[in-house]
Amino acid sequence: MVIIRCKKGRFVSPRPIGSIICRKTGKEYRNYIKIKEETEDGLFNYQLYARYLMEKKLNRELNSKEIVHHKNKITTDDREENLELKTNGEHTSHHKKGIKPIKAIEESRKYYKKRREKYIVDIIGLYQKGWSIRKITKHIPFHRDTITKIIKEEK
Repeated sequence: MVIIRCKKGRFVSPRPIGSIICRKTGKEYRNYIKIKEETEDGLFNYQLYARYLMEKKLNRELNSKEIVHHKNKITTDDREENLELKTNGEHTSHHKKGIKPIKAIEESRKYYKKRREKYIVDIIGLYQKGWSIRKITKHIPFHRDTITKIIKEEK
């Protein structure tokens, strides 16, 4: 069974192009559509709907290095003709407007390194005040593994 859901977790009715409308509130969303699939053991898997459609089209699972790109940049437009499969490098260079993939990846690394350096002092300060890693994660926009790594490096 496949249920289409919006970012807030409420049920939605899909529109062919542009947006999705929440059945519960009537609010319009312009986010990626996620689906919820029930497994044989009663658990649920969440997946981006565009990836789900591409897997069905290709009759295979996509690996983590494959990205489903929306050609018209409307993330809720999951029509087959609007979706295209790209590698990480191809996708990055596409959005960097013609920069070679290696250079685009280097620029991305520089950006995240600067961003990380900006928050190191805050993360260490909060940790020394007794904040838990989970609480720091809610306050600072980093994954808990990154915060844990920063704390271990500073010790």
